Amino acid sequence: MVKTEDPAVYNVRSKKSSGLKTSKENAVPKQKGLVIVITGNGKGKTTSAFGQALRAIGQGYKVFVLQFMKGRKYGEFIAAEKYLSNITIKMSGLDSFVMRDHPAAIDIDMARKGLDIARKAIMSGKYDMVILD
Repeated sequence: MVKTEDPAVYNVRSKKSSGLKTSKENAVPKQKGLVIVITGNGKGKTTSAFGQALRAIGQGYKVFVLQFMKGRKYGEFIAAEKYLSNITIKMSGLDSFVMRDHPAAIDIDMARKGLDIARKAIMSGKYDMVILD
């Protein structure tokens, strides 16, 4: 037997009797964003990002990846392109490192173009996850 003090029972009864919805039911659900920053020297950042992408794809999400400073297709790019349908990968930048104190004009230009591509992907609403690598 369910006690009448049970809030769940009360809510069901009140909805049936009044036909009114609570303000919580009328509220539009908000999507919350999440930013994950992975830094450090050495290997693992791209692998971690692609691991997160794979988990998201496994849940049916659409993923966009923008790779900076890659310049050529690496193994994860080739495998994702070949086997995964819910991922889009774009590249921006040269296959070289950028001098932090004195970046070349072409590096600055390509970084700006890459960020514009990322902004458009985010604003499109088409993707559930956007990775900047």
